[in-house]
Amino acid sequence: MSNISFKNLGDEELLKKFNDGVYDAFTEIYIRYSPELYRHALKMLKDRESAQDVIQEVFTNLWINRNSIVFNSSPKSYLYTSVRNRILDIIAKEKSENKYIASLDHFIQSGNYITDNLIREKELESVINQEISNLPAKMRVVFELSRKEYKSYADIAQELGMAENTVRKHITKALSRLRPRISDFLILAFTLKYFF
Repeated sequence: MSNISFKNLGDEELLKKFNDGVYDAFTEIYIRYSPELYRHALKMLKDRESAQDVIQEVFTNLWINRNSIVFNSSPKSYLYTSVRNRILDIIAKEKSENKYIASLDHFIQSGNYITDNLIREKELESVINQEISNLPAKMRVVFELSRKEYKSYADIAQELGMAENTVRKHITKALSRLRPRISDFLILAFTLKYFF
């Protein structure tokens, strides 16, 4: 069966073919709904690359999970819900990252954790700077522009000529590399302070 005939199918018949594992039915669902879903994602995320990533992920999951998906209504309704949920996950993760970053910034600025010992504060600063210097070059530049110069993702993206989503990924990866090393140091500092 060609794509042209799939174009003429109503939603109910198209879904039946899709549930039977007919790839052309999946392709038609993508052609029919992805442009509108992309515009919706772009409106919410304000970033083309992020919106494209969401749409690709939603449709990839749709195909992978085709045997277990139950459509209670139209595919459009199901897909809109999937896109919305994915965007909410991204926003929640971003808020969590920003909260961690704010906490880390506050810790670096105030030194409240070890205020009674200036040496440990300097050691922590040295550890953080050393770990930052060990990041890959592009990631380090992005991280320093964000954390030391307090530039937004959008400003960094514009300055470095990259997508805002790429900036976000660099920050996420940098934090995931820094977090364990800094945590190890804090545990050691706490142990030395209270047990020796």
